[in-house]
Order: sequence, then structure tokens, then C-alpha cells
Amino acid sequence: MDFKSFISRNKPLITEKERRSRRLWGEEHRQWIQAHWAKILWSDESSFQLCPNRANVRARRRCGEEYIPACTVATVKHGGGSILDWGSMSARGVGELTVCEGMTNSPNYCQMLEHQMFPSARVLFNHRRAQHWIFQQEYPLYHTARTNKTWMNEHGVQLLDWAALSSDMSPIENLWCIIKTAVSERKPRNIQELGRLWSTNGIILR
Repeated sequence: MDFKSFISRNKPLITEKERRSRRLWGEEHRQWIQAHWAKILWSDESSFQLCPNRANVRARRRCGEEYIPACTVATVKHGGGSILDWGSMSARGVGELTVCEGMTNSPNYCQMLEHQMFPSARVLFNHRRAQHWIFQQEYPLYHTARTNKTWMNEHGVQLLDWAALSSDMSPIENLWCIIKTAVSERKPRNIQELGRLWSTNGIILR
């Protein structure tokens, strides 16, 4: 019957309610033109491991050679440590990249928005007020906390309606892929070196 065996692709676990929400979001925005999308400031966090474990690596070998060094992939427990980074981008370019130290709560997230998001938006949107651009964010719990919503309202930040578990719909995921490739090419030896890659405000992109 011409069936072949393939490694299954990984996808987020999405409920039927979330599936409907994603479809509705697409229908509501299908008529948007380039000028609409150019007003979006996309944002996201991403984890960078010191030694990311590679999966599905193939080795051409003879029988009995599966454990010789040339045919194995070295792994490190918990990836050797990691850092969490926050970044933003728009059609006009890339915003600031920053290491998120203790940002996984609403007050720290609001501080990061004030000191990282707003400076990026001012540069990317020619110092226009928040009413002239729209902020996109994912929705972990600390993004949707009441403190965060109050801060957004007080600062006049417009939010793009966003369906849960929809990171695959955001173009910033492609940016993270580019950055992780650049980080891998520099082969940081420890967490300190990994963190220093961000100290020059995105030098790894140049």
C-alpha cells in the first residue's frame, strides 16, 4: 500500500475550543493588508540552552558501532543550563533583546515592558505614541494578570487579540530560529558566555 515510516512531527496540544479560537482569529484578520500588519510590535520569550540536545540525528555505521564516539550524540542533563530571553520585532526591524531575570511574574513583566518594550517601540515606530501601534504578546498567566492589564490601560497600550497556544502564528518564531543558529555557531562554553551574547543588545544578529 506504499506506506512508509516517518518520525512524527511535534505540535502543541490544542483543544477543540482553542482550535475554534485560532480559526476565528484567522477569519477576523484575513482582510488585513500590509499596512495593518506593519503596525504590530511582535514579542515573545524564548529559552536558550547551553547544550541543546539534538534529536533524530542519523549516523552511517556498521553493526556493533552504535556506541563509538563518532556515532553518538553527547547529551548534557537539563541542557547544561539555560537562560530566558525576551525580544520584539516589527516590519520595520528588530527591537531590543534582553535576558529575563526573574520576569515570570506580573510586576517584573511590567518593569520589562517599561524599560525594554517602550524603548523598542519608540525606535521602530518613529517615536509615535502607543495609540499608533499595536502590541502582540503570548498569554502565560503572568501576561494576563490584573496588574498587567491595569498597566497596559494606564499606558494606553493597544493589544492585538491573540488566541492561546498560537506561537506558531507569530513571525517572531522565525527570528528566534535565526538567533539560536547564531548562538550555536559561537559555541558558548558556559552560562556566563551565553549570557554575554546579549550584553551588546543583539550583536549576534549583525
